[in-house]
Amino acid sequence: MSPMAPNTDGTADILQPIPTELPKELSLVSKTPTIAVIGGGMSGLRAAQVLLQKGYRVVVYEARDRLGGRIFTSNRLGKAVDLGPNWIHGTDNNPVLSLAEKSGSKLHHFSEHCPTYGFDGKPLDQAEADELSELMWRVIERAVEYSKHCHPAIPVEKSFYDYCAEKAEELFGTRAAEDEKRKKELWLSLAEMWGTFIGSPVERQSLKYFFLEEPLEGANIFVAGTYKTMIDTMSKPSLDAGTVRLNTPIDEIITPAPGSRNRVTLKSSQKPEENCEVDAVIVTIPLGCLKREVINFQPKLPKRMLEGIDSLSYGTLEKARLLPYG
Repeated sequence: MSPMAPNTDGTADILQPIPTELPKELSLVSKTPTIAVIGGGMSGLRAAQVLLQKGYRVVVYEARDRLGGRIFTSNRLGKAVDLGPNWIHGTDNNPVLSLAEKSGSKLHHFSEHCPTYGFDGKPLDQAEADELSELMWRVIERAVEYSKHCHPAIPVEKSFYDYCAEKAEELFGTRAAEDEKRKKELWLSLAEMWGTFIGSPVERQSLKYFFLEEPLEGANIFVAGTYKTMIDTMSKPSLDAGTVRLNTPIDEIITPAPGSRNRVTLKSSQKPEENCEVDAVIVTIPLGCLKREVINFQPKLPKRMLEGIDSLSYGTLEKARLLPYG
């Protein structure tokens, strides 16, 4: 996700901790509170899992005919293929790795050395490629720290690429030596590859909010056994509880005024029989759905939140799978 320009200067507002307790109002409910989770992707399923463990009644509403969200394993070609995520990026304290191990997913560790090709289409000397790559990751780490600690002073229009260009001058100087110029150009090209990890050009990534992209430490692991086993493990508690509603898009959420004893109203124009009242709602629908305002929130979401939704964007990646034929 590209952190482009929410209009604030305070990191404290951006990095608010995730609540570990539910609102106090739920403790006033005489019976077991019912909590609706809108969206059956990884976030929604995890939220439902935790709430069920704590003894709440949970209903998961999913607009599609399946769970998993952007995690989707297809068997259309006779082989299981992930059409969504394939990797676990960063293994240190990564809960996704713990889930993969718990669910028995087959994982594959690739070599750290990746073939790198120059502008002429020929492979670079591996030692030089490793040196430039290591330098790139060091600069990324420094950019994260600089963004984190100097956030208020960084102009929102300054991009990560601008930062890399400045560092290139420091690292390789302005000398006209051909080898020096070649290294600088190669290194800047490698720096641009960060955009392929995020799915958004480095010229569009605001340095001011670059710390929001801080990667986890550790290895990059390919999920060879597909993500399906992880989704199956995550969705089991909700499916066992019998409270999953597939093909049920919620298109209106009416929240009562603060202090009111009324409950939250959910409405589905496609399935009006699912209209109901609940004690609390967790919305985990995709960013694109929030941008298109597929849910009518009453009252409307706060202006600050709407500005954040408008200013964020997903990266765009393309995937090609090569499968054995015959």
